[in-house]
Amino acid sequence: MLSRILLGFLCLLWGGSAVAEWTFVNANYDRSQYVYVDFDRVKMLDTSRNEVEYWVKYLIKSDKEKDGLELGDYSLALYRVGCDNEVYSIRSSANFKKNGSLLSSQDYATSQTRPLIPNTAVDYTAEMVCHVLPQRQKVDRLEQLARRIATGEYK
Repeated sequence: MLSRILLGFLCLLWGGSAVAEWTFVNANYDRSQYVYVDFDRVKMLDTSRNEVEYWVKYLIKSDKEKDGLELGDYSLALYRVGCDNEVYSIRSSANFKKNGSLLSSQDYATSQTRPLIPNTAVDYTAEMVCHVLPQRQKVDRLEQLARRIATGEYK
C-alpha cells in the first residue's frame, strides 16, 4: 500500500515537471492582454554575451482587436534577448484558443534583432528575466548552502 502511494506521488511529481509555470509579470498598455513568463524554461544561450531565451504568454483579457483572438485565447512567443546590449528578437510564436487548440504558428529563423523599447511589456519581461531571475537564483543557492552548513554537510 505504501509503495503504491509513493509511486503515485512520484508520478505526480514527474508528470507535473513538464507543465509550464506561468508567472504574471505585466499587462500591456490598455490591460487587454496579461503577460506571463515561464521562468523555469529560461535558457542561457551565451554567457559571454549574456544572451537568454524564454517563453512569454499573452492572455487575452478583453477583445479589443480584430485579430481572430477572443477573450481567454492566448499567444506564446519565444524571445531571445541580449541582456547587456538590450536587444531582442522573436524566434517563434503561436496563437491558441482558450481550450488549447492551435490557431496559427510561425517560426522566425531570420528574425531581425531590435532594440528594447523602454517601458514596454517586452522591456519589462526582459528586465525580469535578465536581472530579477538571476538574483532569485543566487538567493536560492545561498539558502541551499546555508541549509547544508546547518545540517553539517560542510564543516
